[in-house]
Amino acid sequence: MSDPVCSHILEREVVVGNRMGLHSRPAAVIAKMLSVRNCDATLKRSDKSGEPADCRSVLSLLILAASCGT
Repeated sequence: MSDPVCSHILEREVVVGNRMGLHSRPAAVIAKMLSVRNCDATLKRSDKSGEPADCRSVLSLLILAASCGT
């Protein structure tokens, strides 16, 4: 019998459009939205190497330093 948990992996490229970049308020909205979901979500800058940010953590998202256009 198969496990009922879905294990789909989706990838999508997004661009930060806010002129202030990804700052604390939108980072908190993203983290709060994902905290009630049973999923993993990460963001990674395409212009830099480094660890992906856990989208359930505001601090992790802020460390990305994603400015407008990133």
